[in-house]
Amino acid sequence: MNTKQQLLEQLKEVNRREHKGIDQRISDMVDIFIKRRKSLGISQKEMAEMIGISQTSISQIETKTKVPALKNILKICIALDLNIKIE
Repeated sequence: MNTKQQLLEQLKEVNRREHKGIDQRISDMVDIFIKRRKSLGISQKEMAEMIGISQTSISQIETKTKVPALKNILKICIALDLNIKIE
């Protein structure tokens, strides 16, 4: 493998590792959302109505089949009275 190909492979590996880290952080955040929603006694349907998205979207976010848009993350945090810290 030449130097250019080696560099491209190294970059791909870095991207794969970073993607896994991001996936884990999103998964952890969703777990917090679920725990908080349930502790407040809010159904998925009620949550959806509170933030203006479908219950199907809430379900997809909570089953981790859909990554929530930033605007929905913020809406969920507001609805659940959670603070968010972006670093």
